[in-house]
Amino acid sequence: MDQDKADSLLRDFQSQSNLYTRFAESLKHDVLRLLEQNHLTASGIDCRVKTNHGLERKIRHKTDKTYTALRDITDIVGLRIVTYY
Repeated sequence: MDQDKADSLLRDFQSQSNLYTRFAESLKHDVLRLLEQNHLTASGIDCRVKTNHGLERKIRHKTDKTYTALRDITDIVGLRIVTYY
């Protein structure tokens, strides 16, 4: 990926990082509520937003992908539900 495009995507991500953080928190809250409503328990629920460094590494080193906008990038927000086996 060319340097200017990568830099532009990283700037866009940094300017929207609060939005991604709020989305991750909202997603976790909604999942917890759904589990509770359905009388289900989980050992743990974690959410995260990709770090600047992680996103930069993904953008610059994924040679099989061409990212033109943030919406093209998967896994910016992640949610993990750990269940009892």
